[in-house]
Amino acid sequence: MQHLHPDHTQPLRRGGGTGCETVLVTWRVDAESLARALRRPTSSNGHAERGVDRDAELRLTVRQVRNGNSPRILTAEVVACLPTRARPVRIATASDAEIAWNDGAADGWLHLDIAAADWSCAVSLRPERENALAYARTDLFQHLGIKGGRYEPLRARCARDAETDRLEASA
Repeated sequence: MQHLHPDHTQPLRRGGGTGCETVLVTWRVDAESLARALRRPTSSNGHAERGVDRDAELRLTVRQVRNGNSPRILTAEVVACLPTRARPVRIATASDAEIAWNDGAADGWLHLDIAAADWSCAVSLRPERENALAYARTDLFQHLGIKGGRYEPLRARCARDAETDRLEASA
């Protein structure tokens, strides 16, 4: 799969200083609470299903794209995945200027800080490890009005280049 820079029609060529890195962090959330926050029903008949223990997910995807000597491009998107919706619902985004991607630490850590106009997030992980997540904090739950205090991430993954497509497909 070829990735396009949003301002150009030429595909990004991978290799030689080019490539794409993706970080995916997923939180498990009560489906009814998330649907209520998004003002969407949790069942096809338009009513919330009472007593059904179904989870939804809130997924953060952060991408870093490099194209040779051009500046890197950073994007972030948060989607809600409800069990009764065929497609995820986009709830937040962040652009390049709102994202700090620090992967230059000698200890192998990757630190992400997102400070968008209406939400923020901080993530620290070790990309080369399976259970790589050390820290994740976001105020999205508060902004959505989802009560409950702490939400522990379900999983976090990091992928480079061709692995990125597989990572997103398996999410």
